Amino acid sequence: MTSREIRKQQSRQMLLNAALQLSTQKGALSHVSLREVTRASNLVPAAFYRHFNDFTELGIVLAEQAAAQCLPALLKQLRQGYALSTARSSHTPTTSKTSNSIALIFHCIDEAPLFWKFLIIERSSSIPEVRDIIEHHIQVFGQALAHDLAQLDDFKHLSVQDTDVLTELFINLTFSWSVEWLNLPNPQHSMSLFSQQTRLIERATRQAKLLVHGVSHIRA
Repeated sequence: MTSREIRKQQSRQMLLNAALQLSTQKGALSHVSLREVTRASNLVPAAFYRHFNDFTELGIVLAEQAAAQCLPALLKQLRQGYALSTARSSHTPTTSKTSNSIALIFHCIDEAPLFWKFLIIERSSSIPEVRDIIEHHIQVFGQALAHDLAQLDDFKHLSVQDTDVLTELFINLTFSWSVEWLNLPNPQHSMSLFSQQTRLIERATRQAKLLVHGVSHIRA
């Protein structure tokens, strides 16, 4: 790669980074202007079009980056949670497996907080192309997760349809937990950040346990 190509690649990524920062600060990519992005990147507005045809294309690329950064990492962490539980004992309670998975989810969010904010915000984006890209990657993630769950003893009795519903519920819960986690500390509470995080982890674990407990009583 030539030095010119390297500089072009760096400028392109600067635009993406600026759009990511601004969109998460302003609450949506649609609230950000092209001029704001180029100004934050120390580029002239005309330079934008050397990298993207329009702002929608930038949003699509950013959505691809966010999904690639967050969802495979989350699946990897969840699989690590399965492995840890299996390694402990074949008699490991379902509740312990759930606790492992919840702790790893929040660790994953901390690894890429801005990308997670972007996915959360733009999942209901007013830019259809960006919204569709995110939903596509969530569906791919959901298919992989459903396949994993179907291999676990706790869920082998479920029908394919019920496994899909369980996966959808889990994904929606994960996004809900992510919103709360990323908005901590809550200034309305006097507790420290650590205490608020601990409380959320405990509540999320309890919610997941109740979900799994209900699933265990379903028969295909």
